[in-house]
Amino acid sequence: MLLVLSKTGHAQTTPLINSTLTGTVRDARTGETLPGVNVGINGTTHTALTDNNGVFRFVTGQKFPYTLTISFVGYKTLQVVANGSPLEVKLDEQVNTLNNVVVVGYGTQKKAILQALFLLFPLN
Repeated sequence: MLLVLSKTGHAQTTPLINSTLTGTVRDARTGETLPGVNVGINGTTHTALTDNNGVFRFVTGQKFPYTLTISFVGYKTLQVVANGSPLEVKLDEQVNTLNNVVVVGYGTQKKAILQALFLLFPLN
């Protein structure tokens, strides 16, 4: 590690870069790129999200190889060992994604309006 003292006497450190990793995340079935996928290096706080083209990038002090955890709502979480760059990852869809759905509702309605809606559009 390099320690630099400025004229004011404060210590400054230069970050150590041991590897640069770029990669693309795609849907395994369609081959389409997936934006907004969370990619993290296991055992660290390093995380990145894929951009609109499904691309992620790390500049890190970690040395190859390291394990990535890749997760996205509606897809199976995947762990991949990164040995170099570029990396292509394909995620499989998760068949049952109901547990990932959150419904939030706000507002009020008068009981008479709701009764009229149920008369017009019965649930049966």
